[in-house]
Parts: sequence; structure tokens; C-alpha cells
Amino acid sequence: MPVLSPQCETNVPNLFIAGELGGLALIKNAINQGRDCVDTVATRIKALRASSGADTWDLLIVGAGPAGISASLRAIERKLTYVTIEQDEIGGTVAKYPRQKLVMTSPVEFPLHGKFKKQELSKEELIAFWKSVIRRVNFNVRTAEKIEDIRKGEDGVFTVLSNKAQYPARAVLLCLGRAGNPRKLGVKGEELPKVMYRLIETDHYIHKQILIVGGGDSAVEAAMGLANQKGNKVTLSYRREAFARIKERNAQRIEEYMRSGKLTVLFNSSPTEFRSDTTVLQVNGETRVIPNDYVWIFAGGEPPRAFLEKIGVQLGSRDMTLEASNEAKLELARS
Repeated sequence: MPVLSPQCETNVPNLFIAGELGGLALIKNAINQGRDCVDTVATRIKALRASSGADTWDLLIVGAGPAGISASLRAIERKLTYVTIEQDEIGGTVAKYPRQKLVMTSPVEFPLHGKFKKQELSKEELIAFWKSVIRRVNFNVRTAEKIEDIRKGEDGVFTVLSNKAQYPARAVLLCLGRAGNPRKLGVKGEELPKVMYRLIETDHYIHKQILIVGGGDSAVEAAMGLANQKGNKVTLSYRREAFARIKERNAQRIEEYMRSGKLTVLFNSSPTEFRSDTTVLQVNGETRVIPNDYVWIFAGGEPPRAFLEKIGVQLGSRDMTLEASNEAKLELARS
């Protein structure tokens, strides 16, 4: 985990981290943190502008997920010049959740909107809300663009390099996910186009034979979502003997799906080879070949540690995820 000040600033002055990468996986906390980081930059902007040229952005935001969108809207409120760079699509990690996944269960205040009081919010509702707010303002985002390096000059100005352009900025806010690049299994045939690591929408797939590899919430939710689509036959392969780390709601639902025959779960199993129209599995020590059109692997991701080290961010062991979890529990106890 990156070492951060109470203002979410790294050891590199005016380089901030908000949201999941900083340990705050809860969407409400990420939104609040993105907003607060921009407020910190705004208090310094007069001095920062005095020491840099007029063609320099006040703030460059990396990532357009919950923290990045909140920060962008706050930058507009605080009249900062800013640009937001997103390597995928607006919504960040939330946009990649399976359809209808609940993503926020307590009120939160959005810049340029005020308090959003709805107690339960699905992925679709949250993204639709963001887009409605964004349409009303000059939201300066550039998607499908990946940040590759961040360098700080002797004058204090950052040079941010992407795969498409170069940006000078007085301050930088990283709103990245912790998962980073998908973790691969190292199995023969994994490079085949049918093998994927990210499921955007389940309704794009009907009348298919599908294999899901993994045993966490993302894998289980993807399997159930695909099993609901017309004509799909879904098998989930998990290397352990039982699900041990999924949410109670998902545990109950997957049991129902298994009992009803909506999907098949193979415990104590793992793929050993992917072929064009089949996958070879080891199941309880025996070899089994099952047909499939598509494979999704949910084995987590490799955190962007190398990138953080490259740009000079100090890493430590502070467990902000635990802090955020404790904060959420306290909030629930008060409500």
C-alpha cells in the first residue's frame, strides 16, 4: 500500500492517491476522498500557479471511477483547470461489475449535485446518475488512454506521459484500482481469444457453453449473471472444496442456482489446458474435458506496485482497507 498523509498525499509533494488504490474500496469513501483531495489542491493553487506557466493544468486526474468522477466534478466547482485520463470507460471498476450489482448502500454527497440519499443503488443506476451530472457540466475526460509515466521537474511541475500525449500539471491525483492487470494462470492455450478476464455485460452472450474460473464474488456473480441468459450452459471451476470468502447473499444465491441445476460448480478443480472449443480440467485428481465457447478467469489482479515505485511513491504496510471497514461498521452502528 502507498504511504499517504492524512490529506492522501504521497511522499511526492502534490501527488495524491484516492479511492481503491489508497485502500478505500467502499464507493462512498472513494467519492469523499476524491472530493477532499481536490479541496487540498485548491488551497495551494495560487502558489502553484505562480511558479508555473499558463499552459499547465492545475490538476491531472488519473482514472474515471468513483473517486475520479467526484474529483473531476469538485475541480469544476473549485474552478481549477483539469483533465481526467481513463484507460477504459467512465465508471472505472463499477462499470465492470456484473449487471445490477449493488454498489452503494448509504447516502453520499456528490459535487455539483448535493447529497444523494437513495439507500440502495445498482451499478446501472449509479452510472446513469453520473452521466446525467456529467452532461450538465464541462466534464473534461479522455478515455481509452493509458498513463505510462509521471515525472516531476525541478520547477515542481509534473510531466504526465500517456500512450497518446504528454501533459504538464501542477498536481496529480491517482484514482486507480488496486487490481491492476488481470492475473493469469499460466495455462497452455490461455492466449486464445475465447479466454477473457473481464466481463462487461452478460446479456451479450446467449446459447453458449461457458466456463468461469474462480471462487470469489466476481466469479460467482458473473456465473450467475451468465446462467440467467437464454440458452447458456455455465460451469464454474474452483480450486478449493467450498466457497470460503464470498458474501452471504452470494453464497445463498449460488446454492439455489446449484440446486436448481441453473449452473454446475466443480470444486477441487483447475484448468490445465484451453483448446479452441474445449477445456481440460483436473477435477479431484481426474482429467475431464468439457466443451465451451468462452472462458472467463477471475483470479484477481497484479497491483500497480511497479508503476508506483517507478514514479517514486513510497510504499508501506498501513492497512487502509481495514480502517475503511471499521469506519463503515461504525457508521452502520450509528444509523
